[in-house]
Amino acid sequence: MSGLDNIVKKIKSNSQDEIELIKKDAEGYRASVLADAKKDTDKEIKDILDNAKREQAVYEEKVISNGEFKQRNALLKAKGEVIDEVIERALDELKNQDTDAYFDTVLNILKDNVQSKDGKICFSKTDLDRMPSGFDKKISDVAKENGGSLEVDSDPADITDGFILKYGDIEENCTFDAIFDAKRDDLRDLVNKNLFDK
Repeated sequence: MSGLDNIVKKIKSNSQDEIELIKKDAEGYRASVLADAKKDTDKEIKDILDNAKREQAVYEEKVISNGEFKQRNALLKAKGEVIDEVIERALDELKNQDTDAYFDTVLNILKDNVQSKDGKICFSKTDLDRMPSGFDKKISDVAKENGGSLEVDSDPADITDGFILKYGDIEENCTFDAIFDAKRDDLRDLVNKNLFDK
């Protein structure tokens, strides 16, 4: 083997070692985010953002110091995993709020999605059973403020959280999963900006 072949082989070997290190660091960070999750969604996201910024500084130093294309690609992959993990953690926290906070969130989502028509709002059996007293009046008031009316459907919907709005034959899926899926690109951009932009 020539001296040049040995150098190329060493660069490739070093690059692969760095990629594995970055992947291992990213996996370790992702696991710690899950392990340290807290009930307060706002506080949890702030903690994740602070930790991720520190980790990002380490990743950037490695990429700059080594300057390898494969390492930068591994970093981008790690960023994507962290971003997805933050979004999934936020969704999980939203779904697992205490009852009062959960129904406050439902009411806020309703305010953004209610129409000036007469319709029904459908909840899961779990949510129908734990719905706070007088919550149906709050729903009605929100609908009236927007020029419509809503009746709580007594038949449970086949959903786990959030609600379904029915206006005649038209249904609007306002479950937390559907809302996060519809806004996933915006959420990824927002989390990316907060985590990785300086």
